[in-house]
Amino acid sequence: MAPSFTSTLHAELQEAIDFHDALLAEGGKALVGYATAKALANVLLLSEIPTTYDKNEKRQVNAGNLLLRGVPGVGKTFFGVILAAISNAKFARIQGRADLQPTEVVGFQMINPATGELVTEFGPLASAEVILLDEINRIPLKSQSAFLEGLQDRTVTVGKTTHELPSFSFAIATMNPVELGQGTFPLSEAATDRFAMIVTIGYLPAEEEVKLVGFDFKRVRLNALMSRERIIQLRSIISERVFLHDADVAALSDVHLDGLNRFHASVRHDPSGGGQRNAFSQSS
Repeated sequence: MAPSFTSTLHAELQEAIDFHDALLAEGGKALVGYATAKALANVLLLSEIPTTYDKNEKRQVNAGNLLLRGVPGVGKTFFGVILAAISNAKFARIQGRADLQPTEVVGFQMINPATGELVTEFGPLASAEVILLDEINRIPLKSQSAFLEGLQDRTVTVGKTTHELPSFSFAIATMNPVELGQGTFPLSEAATDRFAMIVTIGYLPAEEEVKLVGFDFKRVRLNALMSRERIIQLRSIISERVFLHDADVAALSDVHLDGLNRFHASVRHDPSGGGQRNAFSQSS
């Protein structure tokens, strides 16, 4: 007789799965359809991307950032609103435009005329826990550079003053791939590298578009599902207890990453080490 094996899922991993299911259900109140895109956004939210080391926690605590591509009117901005609401996080939105200055993003220094002291005022990137960079490709390259430090190192430097971003810090950027060249700017490779996942959002199927006819967004009330601190803890637990074996990593590298380069003309060069690491952080 063959031996029987029983497996019990770790309680905190089950908690993460339950949170994932609850987030999809709660997000459905504000955004009709796009179940796959919602699931991918939550996978990224719960992934611990090894880019920044938290000296206080003595471990990696940050997630990656999400870039949403799609035509106007498909609900891209609601992703940021939903993720902020379910975690009760501080939300900020920066609207991309051609005259956006770096000081509007990271902050500035000025002399207080009353005291003569140099005062540092940090921008929304320094304090927001969930930040929406709406229509990021309308931001000129100089101002795009203002995001690089914050999205990678989780710090913002103004003059000689460096400010650490909150431990729970998650950025979502949107871009319209249609209006290229009409008051838009190409997203630099350095800026693209700051996003661990790029999701393309299309139009809804006909049966789901019908649901929008009587949908009243003003009546939507989203409930907080989990604290920011607990989400950070679950990221660490998932990274510790869910992993890929060496053979699986080699197989995925050969099949998925090489295949991506062969079949997608938009890939101009091989994925970097950081890009492959981000991919495996999410797949595990």
